[in-house]
Amino acid sequence: VTAPVTPPPASGGYGVPAGTALRASGNLTVSTSGAVVDGLDVSGCIVVNAPNVTIRNTRVRGTCDLLVANNGGGLVLDHVELDGRGSSGTLGIGYDRFTVRNSYIHGVGDGIRANGNVTVESSWITDLAAGGGSHNDGIQVTAGSNIRIVGNRIENSHTQTSAILIGADQGSVSNVLVQGNTLAGGGYTLYGGARPPAGNSIANIVLKDNAFSRKYFASSGAYGPMTATDDSRISVSGNVWEGTTTLVS
Repeated sequence: VTAPVTPPPASGGYGVPAGTALRASGNLTVSTSGAVVDGLDVSGCIVVNAPNVTIRNTRVRGTCDLLVANNGGGLVLDHVELDGRGSSGTLGIGYDRFTVRNSYIHGVGDGIRANGNVTVESSWITDLAAGGGSHNDGIQVTAGSNIRIVGNRIENSHTQTSAILIGADQGSVSNVLVQGNTLAGGGYTLYGGARPPAGNSIANIVLKDNAFSRKYFASSGAYGPMTATDDSRISVSGNVWEGTTTLVS
């Protein structure tokens, strides 16, 4: 069994690098193509209305609906901290056409909504905020294609809903890769996308070489490690219990 890719500990590269001097900022709207937002401490949220924007070495703390609202293609978040201040109604970033890497997302109801042309890699999503009937997911995919979730640590201490949820509830889902992540918590830790609702479809969903942690529950999730994977269009292989080579069945 190939050992899963495990991201470094929190002090080893997630979020804003230690020692970075940040400049205070309020709410920010980015409207210039190719703009670079670097070294800010944002109290509020960021709205991106232009393509090919980069946000790096920046902390965003607030309780708006979306800490980063992406309305332009090609957005990159690199070494960014998103802190929802414990608000269950706050989402880290959504909804499509972006990359998140080396980032730290916490204190939000859902970490990431990834509904097409999204890459999430080498990041840590944890300390999700429950309340008011929330259904917490570290990463939620409910429509779209071309989604890569690789080499992250994603944790949900609650008995609902997941670390990663894939489901074609709002549209068809295809070309999804979930590989080399360390996952913990939720009702089921990973929902694979099987049994899409009438009118929607799934295709080419690959769930491989992930490590399932018992950090919160003996079965990784309160009810088990995985569900909704019983479909020929979903490939499941090489998933193990964290720290072992024992396959998760």
